[in-house]
Amino acid sequence: MGRPPAELIDPIDRAVVLRALAQSLGWHADFDRGRPNRVLNACRAWRYLIEGDLVSKTTAADWAGRRTGDPVIAEARRLREEGRLELDPEVVDGFTGPIQDAIQTAAVDARAS
Repeated sequence: MGRPPAELIDPIDRAVVLRALAQSLGWHADFDRGRPNRVLNACRAWRYLIEGDLVSKTTAADWAGRRTGDPVIAEARRLREEGRLELDPEVVDGFTGPIQDAIQTAAVDARAS
């Protein structure tokens, strides 16, 4: 089958990943404001910021849910599983806004160092 990818591809610099996550969260804020995926992608970005690993949306949502107990996370998962696509945009803003700010700040800080 060949060598494992880790032997062939260098790790991606944290600053690059943080910038990509910041851009993704910005896109979701502009074009996907009340969607469950905005919440789940914010959970994934937050997990990367804190733990340094990229995981599935489900794994990240479980992680974030244990940390915060915020019901919007469970609601986002439920709606996504049901194929429904809308949450209260203001509630989503309230959850994702601080995460987006933290990722943006980390991306700027990482670029400066």
